[in-house]
Amino acid sequence: MMFGVNLPLPPSTNMMFINSPNLKGKGRFPSPAYKAWKKAAKDIVEKAWEHQGCPLIDKPYSVHIRLNVNHQSDIANREKAITDLLVATIPGFPDDCWINRLVVERDRSVEGASIEVVSLPGDARPIGEIIKPILERCADMQLLHLLIQSKSTASEKKQTILNFAGSLSDEEVTLLIQAYGLETA
Repeated sequence: MMFGVNLPLPPSTNMMFINSPNLKGKGRFPSPAYKAWKKAAKDIVEKAWEHQGCPLIDKPYSVHIRLNVNHQSDIANREKAITDLLVATIPGFPDDCWINRLVVERDRSVEGASIEVVSLPGDARPIGEIIKPILERCADMQLLHLLIQSKSTASEKKQTILNFAGSLSDEEVTLLIQAYGLETA
């Protein structure tokens, strides 16, 4: 899926937070400029997302940001405000740790910031996320894991999964076999 939006130019990361004068530098808070930008940008993101049919962004994803800034400003310092806003504003939007590709470029032809987010192909779920729900359905997942680890050959490990996993679907058995690196055994 894809999502695109044009936003006002975000503040630089250097201007997003201020030190608390009351705590003698022991506290940082959002700056008034950052608060104002977030409020305005949040409304724009929400409307654009709804207007585009509430697209679901899958993980992993890429972000392409074009900024209208001159060469006296560091373009890399503006990405964080944008990605944090997307994660906080759009329901179900993956955390920014799922960004596999990030392009930030200077483009004097855009007004403010132009953002394009695209889901990348492939199942990038961590292996633990894939097998945990399957193993939780087994009577004793620790026993299964120990049984698999105790076998010396890949074919013995694969047979252990097949013997133990009687209550699992064929797809779940296949995922377990792949998760333990036994797909060729």
